[in-house]
Amino acid sequence: MPEEFAAMKNKPYCEAVRTLMYMLLGTCLDIMYAVGILSKFNEKLGLVHWNMLKWVYAYLSGTWDLKLTFD
Repeated sequence: MPEEFAAMKNKPYCEAVRTLMYMLLGTCLDIMYAVGILSKFNEKLGLVHWNMLKWVYAYLSGTWDLKLTFD
């Protein structure tokens, strides 16, 4: 497990989570729970956290054209 933490040291995890938090402010409330969980692991993150972060970004890239409209 310590080698996994060492391998994750060079990943921009904190910056990526901060970017997701900024997106939450007005546009992407559907990822609030996932970002809340990911933000708990800023200090001791593992490969599973990095993969989940990439999954959230993949979800966002797949749903960027969806909109909520009111008639």
